[in-house]
Amino acid sequence: TGFTAFPMNLAAGLEWREEEFEVRNGDQASFDVGPLAPQGFLIGSNGFPGFNPRQSGVFSRSNWAAYFDAEANFTEAFLLQGAVRFEDFEDFGNTTNWKLAARWQVTDALAFRGAVSTGFRAPTPGQSNVTQVSTSFIGGELRDTATLAPTNPISQRFGGRQLQPEEAQSIAGGLVFSQDSWLVTVDAYRIKVEDRLAQTGNFTITDAIRAELVAQGITDALSFNSVRFFTNDFDTTTSGIDLVASYGMPMWGGETNFALAFNWTETEVDRFNPAVTSEARVFILENALPNTKGNFNINHQNGAWRFNLRFSHYGSFFEDHLDTGAITGPDALPINGDSAWIVDAEVGYEFEGGVFVNVGAQNLFDHYPDVNPWADVVGSKYPAHTPYGNNGGVYYVRAGWRF
Repeated sequence: TGFTAFPMNLAAGLEWREEEFEVRNGDQASFDVGPLAPQGFLIGSNGFPGFNPRQSGVFSRSNWAAYFDAEANFTEAFLLQGAVRFEDFEDFGNTTNWKLAARWQVTDALAFRGAVSTGFRAPTPGQSNVTQVSTSFIGGELRDTATLAPTNPISQRFGGRQLQPEEAQSIAGGLVFSQDSWLVTVDAYRIKVEDRLAQTGNFTITDAIRAELVAQGITDALSFNSVRFFTNDFDTTTSGIDLVASYGMPMWGGETNFALAFNWTETEVDRFNPAVTSEARVFILENALPNTKGNFNINHQNGAWRFNLRFSHYGSFFEDHLDTGAITGPDALPINGDSAWIVDAEVGYEFEGGVFVNVGAQNLFDHYPDVNPWADVVGSKYPAHTPYGNNGGVYYVRAGWRF
């Protein structure tokens, strides 16, 4: 018939999982109304009241799943894979996701690959059932702000509802080149995530709203000045390119390997609810992380000696210091972090019998981010979210024994 049969890989399975989120009572003094209430300290311990009996409990969720996966070569050069997964959650219902991937070996050295898929991330039992109260300054006054379950009657008064899973659709494609000592991969991807989870802003509980809630028997409204909760709020699209290349060759009396890795990623917020997510929050989602990151690594082995040198580059980043929620204007405390190069180095020697000693440095030249312009206000000398850390250089000697 001229038909050539190729092996097919099949996989299938069932899964069952139980998750629990537990809140235990705090000491009674931590959630009672104390003698300083007239000064604005409304309930419990200052800053973070303890959990009371109405808030405590064990919140559980079970779910089960079934999946099927098939993979086969239709020709010597063409591989096709498909998978599907059905999962049913006790609290929000079920979801079905799938993946289709292919690989085409064009020549001995060159192959193309691609995939399309859907996915999801379920809200955790903690996000669905959290209750937390903190005392903070809002508008120059002490206010007790509560983070409540989205299904709590107080949250529902401001639009809270049962959380749903985040849903994703992705497409990716690229090539693989492998010849002699060269290995190069290039992949591009685009990931769209819908109904992403976020915390709302603070909703003020006015005297009128408090009276309305208390009349309904919701006495917790007496304890809070404002409330927030988790909700499915915004959609994003993330696009990116990954490049990885390596080359090995005899050099300097031993073997040397050069490796390059580069990534460009950009995230855009496609949809959001201004009542929940501010424009400042959108700006942070799109600009907080560097768009580019890369490193170039040189590894050399010569008998018992090992040498490693790595140059890493991080693009610029943004930080909304103290989460002010203001990008511009008199209330803004932004930090626009510059791009940076970081150098790591290590040299090692392995003795006969397996004993080895390595001497190295992470951030060899002790590079720090620019000083936080608001350090005198909050005491944080460097930006907290710098992608390469704010601890400067780390120098070490490591010894071990392989046996």
